[in-house]
Amino acid sequence: MTSIKIRKYDLPDSYLFENTIVTATNIVWKPVKTCVVLGRSNNPNDSLNLDNIINDNIPVYKRPSGGETVLLSNKMLVISIAINQTNFKSGKSIFKDYNNRIISVIESLGVQDLGFKGISDITINDLKILGSAIYQNKFVVFYHAVLNVNESTSLIEKYLKHPKREPDYRNNRNHKDFVTSIAQEKNNITIDELKKAVQMEFQ
Repeated sequence: MTSIKIRKYDLPDSYLFENTIVTATNIVWKPVKTCVVLGRSNNPNDSLNLDNIINDNIPVYKRPSGGETVLLSNKMLVISIAINQTNFKSGKSIFKDYNNRIISVIESLGVQDLGFKGISDITINDLKILGSAIYQNKFVVFYHAVLNVNESTSLIEKYLKHPKREPDYRNNRNHKDFVTSIAQEKNNITIDELKKAVQMEFQ
């Protein structure tokens, strides 16, 4: 069995996991390098195409939150929001509220056929463009999402195995047939435009 180094999660939003905030805090950021992030319960041997990860020297992190393993690259946006635990209602309500707000932002930039699918995904025509997860401690509830603006699905396929758990609407589709990007769906929006618009929504 191949083994790899799992790095401590120290990406730009990591401080939100341990924050004891009183008011809502958010950060919208673009990864500077390609890496993969395992969900709390994910095993690298089950989740990753390890030979490709090792050959390309791709960093692997593990985050405290749930959800499945994700690829991050500089063609994606990460949207991270922390709220005080006393303001928390339910995971379902957090996903619904924040994902619908993100949908509204993307629609305002001219993207059509957006939907909210599964537990926490945003889609274009039944193809996933965003996945999200939640983490809680006694102080905060932390929502974070990865939005694929212009990354190739072939790169996702290269590094990530098919997840052991999947939403019903995926119907066992592979990454290339299940995931898309805003750019691939003929929407000429830059990642900086999206970043600015999302930041304004959650400021």
